[in-house]
Amino acid sequence: VSFNVYIEGVRRIGAVQGSILSSLEPISAALFGWALLGNEFTLLGILGMILILTTVFIIAYEKQRKLKREVMAHLSRK
Repeated sequence: VSFNVYIEGVRRIGAVQGSILSSLEPISAALFGWALLGNEFTLLGILGMILILTTVFIIAYEKQRKLKREVMAHLSRK
């Protein structure tokens, strides 16, 4: 069921956004494990979460910059 939901989500929002969101899945699994099962975080696990979040923010920032450049280029042609 979850795979079909993922595929439908990717179809609706696109492959790039779907892959970015799916990269956050390990973080949500770790947080649910901590909250529901009492799992503990290790320093390496926390570092991994920080690296994943940093990557997602870098990708989102670059995409926003590219979109802004395209809009500005379009407006300057008018």
